[in-house]
Amino acid sequence: MAKCKSCGGNNAKKLSIIEKEGTTTTNMGKVVLGAGNVTNKTQAAKEAAFKSESSDTITTLNTGIGCLLALFGPVFIMGFLLPPIENDLVFGLIFFPLFILIYFLWMEKSPLKGAEEKEMTQYSKEIDKWERTWMCLDCGHKWVGRK
Repeated sequence: MAKCKSCGGNNAKKLSIIEKEGTTTTNMGKVVLGAGNVTNKTQAAKEAAFKSESSDTITTLNTGIGCLLALFGPVFIMGFLLPPIENDLVFGLIFFPLFILIYFLWMEKSPLKGAEEKEMTQYSKEIDKWERTWMCLDCGHKWVGRK
């Protein structure tokens, strides 16, 4: 427990603890057929939940382009550069390794890789700050503690 600098109370906890203690998950699959897990949060847990200020647009774009290239690259190569293949097994033996190779080459050598790493660094800093942030449960004051 930490002492609140705003109200002087001793009822402060880290945001991660407040969220964990105020979240309950119930498995409804055994009660109702087809139902999944139901998660309930207290108001304090909702306020303490991690909210990222950065976006994952670059990461999503990079992965999307990689998937499209991996899908259409082998189609282009096999449709325009290689002679027609009649045997499905041979087609599969060529297509799927090409699919995997193109995807991993893109993800490794992508021109967006630097921006993606910068985005991930920003996200890591936000998580670190959230994990060090305290909230007074009496007055709601938040502050960032030291490591």
